[in-house]
Amino acid sequence: MKPKTKLSLLLKLAIAKKAVLALTLLIISIGAGFSWRHYEAVTTWAATYMLTAEYALVRSLLQFVIHSDIEQLKLIARLSGIYGALIAIAAVGLWFGATWAYGLFLGLVGILLPVEIFELIHNASLSTAALFMVNLGIFGFLLKEWPEIRHSQLDDA
Repeated sequence: MKPKTKLSLLLKLAIAKKAVLALTLLIISIGAGFSWRHYEAVTTWAATYMLTAEYALVRSLLQFVIHSDIEQLKLIARLSGIYGALIAIAAVGLWFGATWAYGLFLGLVGILLPVEIFELIHNASLSTAALFMVNLGIFGFLLKEWPEIRHSQLDDA
């Protein structure tokens, strides 16, 4: 399948960024699912590994696993799996020029903006602000292009 129209570089970058997010969320979903089934082993491993953890992200993720109860891990597994799968479907559909994927992608990008604003207010940092600005830019670009995509969809029908 080839795209109906040539994708802009900005749209390709947005798709790639969200595809990486989808992969990350699916990995988190699988990890959280494993964690609640083997809760004691994972928390022991995490506590041991934290002594040699080199990266802040790994350290913070392991801290979260240690302090999460089983119900939280189940919820994280389900929600991150669903959102990751939807982002992956939208990214693939958009890459191949499916007009339905554009609306799904726009909605999935926009739905997390309030969460990112909350995070920016309560845990302000340069990286949080940069991530928010990138996602806001992607959302703005998609929103700007939406009428043209809808118009071309109506013309094809």
